[in-house]
Amino acid sequence: MSVVKRKKHPLHYSVFQPNILINANTDMKLIETRLYTEILNFNHKDTPDQLVYKVPYEAVTHRTDKDAISRNAKREYMKLTKRFQKRVFDLDEEFMKTHFGEEYPASIVAFPTIRYQDSCFVIEINRYFKAILVKLELGFTKGDIELLRTFIHTYSHRLYWLIRHHQWRPNTNSLRIGLEELKTNLGCAGLYNRFQNFKTRVLEPIQEEFRGTWVEFEYETVRGGRGGAVKEIIFHFSNDFEQTKKLKLGAAFDWEHTLANYNIPSREIIRIRQWVMEQAELKDGYRWNDYYVHAVIKLVRETYVRKNQSKKATPIRNMGAYLYKMLTEGWLIEKVEEMRRAGAEPQTAQLDVFKQFEYQYEPAQPAPRESYRTSYDSFREMYELHKEVHKVDLTEEAYASELGYEIHGDFVIKVRD
Repeated sequence: MSVVKRKKHPLHYSVFQPNILINANTDMKLIETRLYTEILNFNHKDTPDQLVYKVPYEAVTHRTDKDAISRNAKREYMKLTKRFQKRVFDLDEEFMKTHFGEEYPASIVAFPTIRYQDSCFVIEINRYFKAILVKLELGFTKGDIELLRTFIHTYSHRLYWLIRHHQWRPNTNSLRIGLEELKTNLGCAGLYNRFQNFKTRVLEPIQEEFRGTWVEFEYETVRGGRGGAVKEIIFHFSNDFEQTKKLKLGAAFDWEHTLANYNIPSREIIRIRQWVMEQAELKDGYRWNDYYVHAVIKLVRETYVRKNQSKKATPIRNMGAYLYKMLTEGWLIEKVEEMRRAGAEPQTAQLDVFKQFEYQYEPAQPAPRESYRTSYDSFREMYELHKEVHKVDLTEEAYASELGYEIHGDFVIKVRD
């Protein structure tokens, strides 16, 4: 039976794989990979203390006929559980020490206990591995569970995550990678020494499975190896990252609305969205992340209330400019990390990283609305901060035009989006 594929936008994806786990274990067979994907698909962020999960057999066998599932099931499931229980995830030691502390091991047997019942696997997750699944603020890549369930090749799963992780970066409508590095990432290092074999048994089947989806690609080969052999492969695919810039504020992160409410210009918010998505460096090796933005907003709000209620402290005149400065200059990084280590939750009740937003682009003809206006002083402060943060030399008029504003004496009025 053929599977109908939909080119679903990544905004609707439900699988969250921490980046540190991508390629952490390339030994898993197809049925193990399916089981692992179903485990990733659980909402671990909302259930940080839950270690035991049930996965229906048909999720990994793709068979819904109960008689077919039960036939020879004991022997097959016993083989699967024995293999899966032995899978070790080797992780970066410095990463683990930095974000989890000395007690967390760099090599983890992720699923120490697996039992099989009448209709499902019962899987216990190692508590250290669970901690990694919970800390999505350290960087994650989203996947489409519906598409992943259709793959019939193990290599398809592995290349899928490699491409999806790459697609979140700006200006990356192609991926150039060495042939041997690609084989290592796919888990077939040392195999398919003749490129023609690699092409027909790995690349072409994956390309066919990806066709018509968000990760569909074309590729070209670059020669330069011994005897003119293929040395590198360049994958060409649609760059969805640039399309995120067209999403309405709030469609990618809830804090976008908060920043807009403090009169931070939408284009500055889009830049912050971009930095968070690509985990760009902020200061001294520290990288932008979702937790950081939420935490800074909370800390700035507390500072605002404290200063404005104190008779001795200098009040904050422009909340938006002050918040923007704190975010982009990284002055609160240490306090944010103190909050993180203490397990503090920076989000308010309505903020949820797993919220399934509507897939909306800015309408071609927005509904009429009252013209937005702000004071010239507020605009001037944001203008100066923009020049300082982005290290650019531009006039007030050029910055106003870039944002769709016009300067009218003591006021700045928005004339276009």
